Amino acid sequence: MQQRLGIAAVLLTEPELLILDEPVSALDPEGRRKILEIINSLKGRATVFFSSHILVDVERVCDYVTIIDQGRKLLEISIEQLLNRYAMEQYLVTIRPEQRQVAAALIRKNKSVREVTPQHDQLLIISIPGKAVAMAEELLPLLIRQGIVVTEFMQNRTDLEEAFFKVLEENHRGGSNI
Repeated sequence: MQQRLGIAAVLLTEPELLILDEPVSALDPEGRRKILEIINSLKGRATVFFSSHILVDVERVCDYVTIIDQGRKLLEISIEQLLNRYAMEQYLVTIRPEQRQVAAALIRKNKSVREVTPQHDQLLIISIPGKAVAMAEELLPLLIRQGIVVTEFMQNRTDLEEAFFKVLEENHRGGSNI
């Protein structure tokens, strides 16, 4: 309640710049959602500097991100550019269990496929970099021609947390902040 009241009091003054440090920490799910909606509603009216370790929240309300490691700025970029840069080109395919092994063997033969991994009741298919479109265009028709029943074929999106750890790996460091 104290955090909500503090944010409400500040918003009454219609600031051009708002600096928020972990604004949703220690809030219940409903409170978190309401505060994030308020922050999101400020787009176009105020600049919000939002510091958080909860990357799902950062991805939900921020347009740009700065990754800092031990006080050193590693990267400043739009979230869209960051996700595009570090996105694994991958698809999740759901196939009948009795056909999964045959399907995986067929998929592995495709020249655009780098890796096929069973994941729960699906196959995670990772393409060779830059070959995701060709892979997607070829695989579904191939599976169907072979009589494999595909119940789901969808692109698997990289999230901010995965991209964050890739940036850290590139910089050979751990234990950082966004």
